[in-house]
Amino acid sequence: MPADVLVSFRRMTEPRTPQLTVPGPGNGGDAPDGVGPPDRAGAPGRAGGGRLGLWLGAVPAIAGVLLTVAAMTLGKLLVFGLLAAATVPLTVVSLRPAWAWLKYALACALTVALVGFALTVVYYQGRPGKPAVPAAPPPVSLKDSAQGLKFLPVTGPVSHCVSFAGTGRIPDGDALVVLDRPTDSGGRYTPTSTFSFDGEAAASPSGRGWIVPDLNLGAGEPSDKGTHMAVLTVLMPENVAGFLDTLNSDSETGAVPADVTKLGAEADRLVVVRNGENAHC
Repeated sequence: MPADVLVSFRRMTEPRTPQLTVPGPGNGGDAPDGVGPPDRAGAPGRAGGGRLGLWLGAVPAIAGVLLTVAAMTLGKLLVFGLLAAATVPLTVVSLRPAWAWLKYALACALTVALVGFALTVVYYQGRPGKPAVPAAPPPVSLKDSAQGLKFLPVTGPVSHCVSFAGTGRIPDGDALVVLDRPTDSGGRYTPTSTFSFDGEAAASPSGRGWIVPDLNLGAGEPSDKGTHMAVLTVLMPENVAGFLDTLNSDSETGAVPADVTKLGAEADRLVVVRNGENAHC
């Protein structure tokens, strides 16, 4: 085989090593990302800025999670929510390190504003409020109070000297005045009769209810036997009851006008029958 042919065959069969040409300013191309001479002035700065951004993003993110958990635990959702929101600006900015440092300043300003607002809320929530003044209970009318004052039942005819008892509590500042008046067998007042003032009921010694002790009912004469008498209680202010008592202190009959019941609220009415016992109290 000729020598020149042998040399050409060897060149064709030998492996060739590719030559890498790096584009650059000197060979008519732009260097790709990550290839080319290091940026001596900018490389260290970018590395430091990346680490700072990582810390500025990680710390607010962790703080936001912790504050949210604290809000759910302690119930201060508004305050802790504001504090957690304050971590968002720095977190967002840290995820975009290519942004200008001016945006870091804006994020910090927004963080300070949210923290300040949260602290303001804490301050006003912690201030002692004005003590609530309890509303005065609505006044109870005489009519409403009188509805709870009732006679205890009486069985059979009663004597001239008789005592009664009742249920309910006489309100402070009021008096339960006792009156009596003859009636017919149907409990209707007789046309010629009038009310007689019998004084005031007193609180029961047992502390429950009230009593009318030693009441002289009727004239105490034999003719009283079989007559019907209505015993009436009227709730009225103490000063009015005291005035009636003064007017009847020297009266032998204790008679009062028929419209005396209008001075208060009628509480109860009990119709009884007189027996033949006429001893005075």
